[in-house]
Parts: sequence; C-alpha cells; structure tokens
Amino acid sequence: MKTLAAILLSALAAHAAEWVNISDPLTALLKPGYGGPTAGVTVNPANGDVFMVVSDQGLWRSSDHGATFARIDDTKTGAKNIGGRCETGWALNFDPAGQRLFCFMIYGSSA
Repeated sequence: MKTLAAILLSALAAHAAEWVNISDPLTALLKPGYGGPTAGVTVNPANGDVFMVVSDQGLWRSSDHGATFARIDDTKTGAKNIGGRCETGWALNFDPAGQRLFCFMIYGSSA
C-alpha cells in the first residue's frame, strides 16, 4: 500500500509541474466582473486554439497556446456579443469537428 501511495504521489507531482496559468496576464489588464476572472475555457480540437470567457468582458481566443489573447466577440458595429460569465463546466462547448462553439452564459448574452 505504501508503494502504491508513493507511485501515485510521484505521478501527481510530475503532472503538477506541467501546469501553466495562461489567464492571469489577460485578466490583470481587464476589470473582470463578479464571480472571478474566468471560468469558461475550452480548446478547438481541430487546431488547438484556446477560447476563454473573461467575466463580463467577452470571448477571447489564443492561437499561440495562451501566450496572447484577442477579443473575438465584437461585431462590425462594435457591439459585444458575449456577456456575463461561465458558471458550469459546459458553458463553452466545441463541435468535435472544430467548426462551431456554443457559449452558454449566466447573466449575459449567449451565442
């Protein structure tokens, strides 16, 4: 039993070293709304783009593994399409083929 615990702990430690926080650089520049900076994050399985909702600050995309983000929910008129925040694990859902993204927002616009 002690050997199994040691193996599990060493495996967890190895994976913990791989975690990289990619949201703080962006959320530090914005004024996220109530509920925390972000809760909605997903990846396009077709190309690896990262999508993130910043609470009350819209939908953002990174094409460089989270190094930089650009807001993508602006319309041609300058209106913002996505509002509110994500509060469930299913708030952002990608089509497995990578063609469509569903955003289910709380207290804001969904798309």
